This record gives sequence, structure tokens and C-alpha cells, in this order.
Amino acid sequence: MTEINVITPKVEEQKARCPYCSFELEKTPTRKQKCKSCGKEFLARTHYLTKNKILLTEKEASIYDEQKDKYYVDKSLIDGLKGYINIDSNEVDNLVEKTQEELNAKFGKVASFKIMKIEGV
Repeated sequence: MTEINVITPKVEEQKARCPYCSFELEKTPTRKQKCKSCGKEFLARTHYLTKNKILLTEKEASIYDEQKDKYYVDKSLIDGLKGYINIDSNEVDNLVEKTQEELNAKFGKVASFKIMKIEGV
């Protein structure tokens, strides 16, 4: 999986960097931009979970967009199931969040709903 350079705008000491050459940018871009150092174009996105700005290469942006779309499809399915199973909606959210955090810690990357197995659901 490709590493994605996550930028947290609220943390001043963390600087925006070109995803190709790691050149430090003056400010966090909000749209497609060309690096002043290497001349390559990169894209800016807001992460769908963390709401942090991320800078991506074209290839990374394609992977990111697929992951984001899949996340929302999976989330929609889970939300749709809440009404059909005999479990509280908040309990389902807590189980999903807890399981995802455990898998994130175990594997060192963001887990997708596809690999989660929630006991009791």
C-alpha cells in the first residue's frame, strides 16, 4: 500500500510536503498544484475520516478515491443493516469503531470494513 503524506493543519510545526520529492511547501495546498522543486503535479484532498489535508500523487489519489468510495459503500450497508438487526445503532457504531481501532493497531494501517468480523452481529 502506498504511504500517504497526512497533513494536520492545526499543528503548526508539521509542514506540507510534496508527495514526490518531499520539498517543504510554504502553505498547505487546497487543490491540484505543481511542486516548485520537482515540477510534478500533486493533488490535495481532505481525508474522509480524519478531515486532515493530504497531498497525493496521481496514483495515490486514484487509490485514495477507491478506498473512500468503498468506505462509504460499506458504511451505507452497515447503516442499512442497523434497522434490520436487533441491536442498538450506537452499539453497532461502537463495535465497528472498536474493531477498526484494534485492526489499525495490529496491522499499522487503516482497516477496511471488508476484513472486520464483529462478534455477535
